[in-house]
Amino acid sequence: MIVIENIICSSQTISCLNDDIKYIKLSKKRFENKWLQQRDESTELNIKMKSETELGMKQKILSVENQDEVLRLDDFRELFKVLKLNMTSFSIGKYITKVDVHDWILGIGSCSIPVKLLI
Repeated sequence: MIVIENIICSSQTISCLNDDIKYIKLSKKRFENKWLQQRDESTELNIKMKSETELGMKQKILSVENQDEVLRLDDFRELFKVLKLNMTSFSIGKYITKVDVHDWILGIGSCSIPVKLLI
């Protein structure tokens, strides 16, 4: 028998207490390991979530930019159609003027009927 602070303990009690201490230490170690593992997983998930959020924001920005680009292209397309129509009108007017001048020089007269057919 051992006397510890006025408590009389048998060797069997000491052995049980030692086993309990070992079990508690082992439980503590397992708990710490699980806690560390969960902390690492949480950190990893936070990093992934932040990356996904940033990626989503970048995609939204690119989507808006692409939408703006599509609108600009539509505007340019309309402008091009107007310019093309104006250039065509200008070319036809230029052609009519050349035909009229050419006919006038040759003395053939007005060429209004064929020109109207061309238009």
